[in-house]
Amino acid sequence: MERRNARRALMYALHRLDIEVINSRICATITSLEPQNSLLLLGGVGSALRELVEVSISCCNDTLADRDSLRDDDVAWIPCRMRCVDGERWILERLEVFEAGCPKIAVLLNVDDIPCASVMESKLRALLDTRSDQTLFIATATKREDVPPSLLRSLRLSVDHQVVMPSKAQRCDAVAALGSHLDEILTPSQVLELSTRMPGYDFLDFLQVFYRTQARIADFKNTNIYRRILAEVETTRPRILMSEGAELVRFPPMWGTKHSGLQSVLGYNRLKEEITKYCDWPFLCEKSFARLGIEPPSGILLEGPSGCGKTLMANALGVHMTFANFLPVNATDLLAKYLGDSEKNIRNLFSLARRAQPCIVFIDELDAIASTRRDDDPNGAADRRILGALLTELDGMNEGDRVFLLACSNRADLLDPALIRPGRIDHVFHVPLPTQVDRFSIIERLTEDFHVIESDRTELVQSLTSRTVGFSCAELVGLFDRATSVALTQNPNCIELTKDNFLSFVETPLLENLINQTRAVV
Repeated sequence: MERRNARRALMYALHRLDIEVINSRICATITSLEPQNSLLLLGGVGSALRELVEVSISCCNDTLADRDSLRDDDVAWIPCRMRCVDGERWILERLEVFEAGCPKIAVLLNVDDIPCASVMESKLRALLDTRSDQTLFIATATKREDVPPSLLRSLRLSVDHQVVMPSKAQRCDAVAALGSHLDEILTPSQVLELSTRMPGYDFLDFLQVFYRTQARIADFKNTNIYRRILAEVETTRPRILMSEGAELVRFPPMWGTKHSGLQSVLGYNRLKEEITKYCDWPFLCEKSFARLGIEPPSGILLEGPSGCGKTLMANALGVHMTFANFLPVNATDLLAKYLGDSEKNIRNLFSLARRAQPCIVFIDELDAIASTRRDDDPNGAADRRILGALLTELDGMNEGDRVFLLACSNRADLLDPALIRPGRIDHVFHVPLPTQVDRFSIIERLTEDFHVIESDRTELVQSLTSRTVGFSCAELVGLFDRATSVALTQNPNCIELTKDNFLSFVETPLLENLINQTRAVV
C-alpha cells in the first residue's frame, strides 16, 4: 500500500495537467454530459502511460458520486503489443470479450505496435466505428506516425494529447513527494538542488530512485536520506536517453570516477571559466535574456592543436553541468553508407536532445560532417545534404528549445562559414598548447599518477617543466609513459619511481631521444 501511494503521488506531481485532461473526458463520458471523441495519448520512454490512465481513473472516482464511480468491469484493458507467436490470436480474443461486454472505457495499450492491413487493425477499426458513442476509447502510443493511418481518421483516434517531460516546478513537487514517502521532510533548498540535478527525469526514473533509496535505507540505519537520494540521482541516467537516437551517444569512461569533473582538466583556468560561463548562460539566465529581448548563445566551438585536451574539457564540462543532460557523439558515428541515413541520424540526435531538454549536444571532430562545400568535390552532394540537415537542426534550436551545441575540431579552417555565425555557433574558443604554468600543474599530477616518491617530486617537476616547451598535454603523458617503460626495463621489480630514474635521463642524451620519439609518435 505504501508503494502504491508513492507511485500515485509521484504520478500526480509530475503529470497533474495530463491527468486533468484525461479526467475531464472520463467524467463527461460517465455523467453523459456530451459524447467524447476517443483520445490518443503520446508519450516517450519513462512516461508510464498505463499508470497515468490508472491514476486518472482513480482520481476520477474520488470526485464522482458512488453511483457514478467506475468499477473494475467498467474498464477494459486491451494490450496491442504482440509479445509471442500467438500474440495476435490472444489479443483478438480479448477484443471479442470486450465486444460481448459493455465497458464504459476501453484502454488500447501500444496501438503503434499494430501492423497495418492486419486482422487486428480491421477489428479495432470496426469497434471504433460502432462503439465510440457508447465507450470512451483511450489509446497509448510512443509516436503518432507509427499508428496505422486508418485508426487516426475522424471520429476514431482523431484527438491526440502529447504527454510532455515534467518541468522543473513539477520535478520539485515530485521530489517533495518522494521525501515525504521516505519519512523525510526536505528543506526548500534541498528540493531545489535535487530537482535541478534531475533534468529529463520522468515517472519511471523517479520511481527507480525511490525504490533504490528505500532499499538503501533498509540496509543502512540512521542514514542521511537527502544524501542517499543525491547519491542515487548521480548514478541514475534518465530513460529518455535510451530512446531513439541514443545508440549514437557514447558516454566517456571517465564518468563516475573521482576525477570526472572540471578538476580533472589541469591548467587552462581562464579558458575553463569562459567556456563554463557560455554553457551556463542559456540554462541559468533564461529570464535575464528574455527581459533584455535577446537570444542566449546556442553553441560554441573548441578548436586548437591535437592533444591539448579539447575532448577531455568538453566531457568534463558535461559532468560539471548537473542541471542539463549531456549527449556526447563522435561526428563519424553520424555518417552512414546508405543514402539519407546520415541526415536521419542527425535528426534523431537532435530530436532526442529536445525530448531530454535541457540538454547539451557534444559533437567531437565536427569537421568530419561540416566541412566547406565545394563544387569540385566528388562527394559534394552527400556532404551538402548532411551539412544542410545539421544547419536546419541548429536553426530550430532558437525556437524555445533548451538545447545547446558544444563542438570540437582540430581543423576549424575546414568548417563551412555558414556554421560559424551567431545563432548557430556563436563563439569559437582556441585551446592552445599548455603554458609553463599549465605544464607545471600537469607534470605535477603525472608524478602522482606514476607513483614518484613524494620527496623527489618538486625537483623533478621543475626540471621537466623547463625542458618541455611546446609540448601538448598528450605529448607530456606519452613522455611519462616512455620514460617509465625505460625505468621498468632497467628494473622489472620497480614499484615506485625515484628522482634518479628521471634525472639519469636529464643528465644524458636519453631524455632528448625520448622527447624526439614522443613527438614522432604522438
